[in-house]
Amino acid sequence: MGRLEPMYPTVDVPMPYLRSVLFSLRDSFHAAGPLTFASFTDLGRDTVTFGMTTAVMFQITRDGRVEGSQLLVTSLSPSLDSAALGAVARADSEQLLLALPREVDGRAHLRFTTYVATDTGKGASAHGVTGPLARTSAPVWTSFKMPGMIPRVAPPEYPRQAVMARVADSVTAAFVLDETGAVMLNTVYFTKVTYREFEISVIKWLYVPQPRYRPGIVGGCAAKFAVVQPFSYQIERH
Repeated sequence: MGRLEPMYPTVDVPMPYLRSVLFSLRDSFHAAGPLTFASFTDLGRDTVTFGMTTAVMFQITRDGRVEGSQLLVTSLSPSLDSAALGAVARADSEQLLLALPREVDGRAHLRFTTYVATDTGKGASAHGVTGPLARTSAPVWTSFKMPGMIPRVAPPEYPRQAVMARVADSVTAAFVLDETGAVMLNTVYFTKVTYREFEISVIKWLYVPQPRYRPGIVGGCAAKFAVVQPFSYQIERH
């Protein structure tokens, strides 16, 4: 599956335009060889399979050209990362992208994410669109244990500026844990964040030498796992 959504500083892009871009990326998405994977992800309550999450950030100019495309996070699969970057490059070189709608100010900053799903239903997230990229077969495992946060680990620090401003919100981070439960730094990105100080707080919490999580287990062995973790910041009312 693929997901396309605006990134800061772009606030909003019309859904029909985002769908047209995602369709162009789907038509341009081709792997040069076999896809190799090194991490796992859950497919539901009873199964896990290979993780297929990679993210590319890029900009679309007023006339529909691509600039500044780069890998935001790695899937740990060079072939999948290349396929996602190549889809953006081919959509641009073949001039498949439409000019920006007039209501978009300047240029559009977008994030293109791939992930694995059990169906190919299209849909829309809060600020973006999703749809099928390719259909493939992948093995599943039923003997596994998902990673979990280590008990009694202190949560991320509530930023002082946010406390003073009485700002409450939540952020959602996506990342891969290695076989020890440590966060792999080149896999971290945020799927939901509205207050920059909360993002910085979570990054500081994740980027420490000691593991914050128990590692996931597949077939009796510790394994790398793709994780999506929400963090809530709420001010206590007295």
